[in-house]
Amino acid sequence: MYESFRMKKVGEVIFIVYQTVYIGFFVFAGICYMFHIEHVSRALVILTFLFSAIFIIIQKLLLIVFFRWLRKKGLNFRNVLVVGT
Repeated sequence: MYESFRMKKVGEVIFIVYQTVYIGFFVFAGICYMFHIEHVSRALVILTFLFSAIFIIIQKLLLIVFFRWLRKKGLNFRNVLVVGT
């Protein structure tokens, strides 16, 4: 999730967010089960992870649109110097 997404397709970014939220959900559910935490509602947990996935996807998509706009303006490029033959 923390790798650069400069050149990734939108579907790849959404899939990465989905995987991250899915893993986080099951880790949290496992911790609640192992420590017998009864004060956490299942509906609250599901809604929290659902909304976090939606908001993270929106954030990533807005960043992709913004960085692609910057690239069209001639910014957001990486300079590379190749030395040798």
